[in-house]
Amino acid sequence: GSQTMSRPPKHLSELPSLVRSWMLLHNGLLVGSGAVWLAENLDVMPRDFDVIIPPDQFHDACKLLTGLPVSINSFGGIKVAGQTSIDVWSMTLETFIKRCSGCIAVSAQPYHVVRW
Repeated sequence: GSQTMSRPPKHLSELPSLVRSWMLLHNGLLVGSGAVWLAENLDVMPRDFDVIIPPDQFHDACKLLTGLPVSINSFGGIKVAGQTSIDVWSMTLETFIKRCSGCIAVSAQPYHVVRW
């Protein structure tokens, strides 16, 4: 079943600033191993973070990429290089659930964990 925690875990502040900005400003959802790390308060930070952003907010969200080293990733998203790489896609949660592997998404505003 899905449960909501009232209080976000301490890890929210440890997210890469780009990921945190997308989640707080553009309704980005953290998916993949980063979502598991955040929701379950794991100690070992994931090697990369995957974020999906609603298509109607993606253009604005991409303005945060100015000057960063980016490339096109699989499924036509954008990969941001760094010590922790970040992948971002223009996609609704519904599409993600239908098309991609994964079983968890985390929103920050408000903090909410969705599992399926």
